[in-house]
Amino acid sequence: MRNNLELALAHRLRNVNPSYATVTMILNGPHTIGAESPSFLFLDAGGSVRDVYLPAIIPGGGQSIRIFNIGDEALTIRTAGGSVVATLGADEVGEFTSSVSVWYYSRVSAGTVQYRIETSATVNFLASDVLVVVNRGADDPITVNLCSLIVAAGQEKHLAVWDNYASEMTINASAGETIYGLSSWSSVPLGPARGGGILTFVPILDLNGWVIR
Repeated sequence: MRNNLELALAHRLRNVNPSYATVTMILNGPHTIGAESPSFLFLDAGGSVRDVYLPAIIPGGGQSIRIFNIGDEALTIRTAGGSVVATLGADEVGEFTSSVSVWYYSRVSAGTVQYRIETSATVNFLASDVLVVVNRGADDPITVNLCSLIVAAGQEKHLAVWDNYASEMTINASAGETIYGLSSWSSVPLGPARGGGILTFVPILDLNGWVIR
């Protein structure tokens, strides 16, 4: 009997507590999540990339917020102080959980595949880029300029080559950052001539650089 009463009480609290509710919004500017905000937010950036600020961490932490990007533009999720925690592309879902001092992010759903086709031989990775597909019109060497680690916000970047040209590729880290400890890295494009494939650039903030796989 006692267990049933406790279960019923817990169920009732969960359903009347606003933190377990949902909210759907179309944003027209930066959005700050309030301390008493529902924990499930369905957000549409409303035509432009938007900043979304998590609430300040409460003593002891333990907050949990799930954000669904239901729009076409990216959402940049930041701490109350403005530090980037993650970038959510269209249809992505992220869960944000606080410790006593830090917000942690885990991707719940990657959503639909987000890609951009680049027809020139120079690729400048943007914050919103997930996969860039290079489709050159001539056999020009490819230059890849990675975004900064802060801009990447912990998200991997991916590169594929659609065309069948064989020129080599130079990959440059952002100023002051490295790729395996070097400012630039040479590779071959994994186009059809070399069996295809995708290069993945993994940001390693603690080493101030990137690894490639």
